Amino acid sequence: AETQVSSLLSRLTSSLDLKRFALIYPEGSLGREFAAVFRQSLGEVSGDLIFEGWYYRSDIASLNAISEQLETY
Repeated sequence: AETQVSSLLSRLTSSLDLKRFALIYPEGSLGREFAAVFRQSLGEVSGDLIFEGWYYRSDIASLNAISEQLETY
């Protein structure tokens, strides 16, 4: 997880100059693991976490609720 997240954040911050991020992940142990690594790694690249939300994989309504919340950002 650490290598994948670090590589992704490095590319997003270096190549695209992104600094603000929304973290959306599936509920479950793997989703929580990647989310924790993302939060930790984000500090290393001076990024800002402006939104965080999780969803149930089998529940489209929970993902739709997150998308509605993101419209305010």
